[in-house]
Amino acid sequence: MSRQLLFQHQKAVAAYGKRPGNARRAARTRLIRKREKVGIEFREGIWYPRPRNVWGPILPGKLASGVAPLSRRQAVNSIVSAFLVCGSVGCHDLLKSRYAMSDPVYAEKYAEGAEPGDILGKAKQALDARHVTGLGGWSVGGGAMYRPQFDRTLGGAEIAFERYPQNWLSHRVGVASYLSDEEGFVGAEAGLRAQLPSRIAPFVGVGGFAGASRTVRDTPDGIDNDDDDVIDEPDEKRSDVDDLLVAIYPELGVHAWINGQWRATVGARYFNTSLSSDYDDWMIGGQLTFFPKRIH
Repeated sequence: MSRQLLFQHQKAVAAYGKRPGNARRAARTRLIRKREKVGIEFREGIWYPRPRNVWGPILPGKLASGVAPLSRRQAVNSIVSAFLVCGSVGCHDLLKSRYAMSDPVYAEKYAEGAEPGDILGKAKQALDARHVTGLGGWSVGGGAMYRPQFDRTLGGAEIAFERYPQNWLSHRVGVASYLSDEEGFVGAEAGLRAQLPSRIAPFVGVGGFAGASRTVRDTPDGIDNDDDDVIDEPDEKRSDVDDLLVAIYPELGVHAWINGQWRATVGARYFNTSLSSDYDDWMIGGQLTFFPKRIH
């Protein structure tokens, strides 16, 4: 607020004190309006610029009036503090164009970074994932498979090791299990994926699963299978590993690199099993993979 404007306002206040009656009330109204216009307030005998409530344009009516005034500087500090908290848990890389500086290959390539006005350069370093060649790491994932023929849903979980021999190709091996109240499968799996070498990377792949199947059924076998001292009651169940299962599946999905070491994945697989077409269904799920280092 300029000194000249403050001086003019102080003169108006002095003049206001000399006016009687209605003129004084009118002058008071003009002073209030002028104060609101120029944005100053009287504190401890001195006129100061009044802090603006930045919530006013955002929060309507009474809700905005109930929020304490917040200056632009305070608002900026609050936003910066929020980003620092986010950064402490690792999500700050989502907001950076140079998202993978934790990877030495990427960091060397984009050590200087694009100029502030270079939009294409910013976009390139924000989307480039050609540095992933040689990365290896562990993933955990899960999904769900619905079988309309049996009105049954299986939940799946897997742990796998994945490696990038090329920035557009990855392979993995792991163990997986798909279970429901009535059946389940446990075994090993392996697969290949071809993808774009970009931060947001659509992929297609193929994989295989081999393991044992488990079935829960009503069985009049003369044995107390549920240990309730009653043999072969109507609701008694028996669980057996009754068959070997081999499945081949195509898959499609998308990867999203959070930073240079963490990658999130969502996708779908269609299982073609060795049992019968009744067991062929889609599974939809996701994975989170951590790549701590390169494996040569």
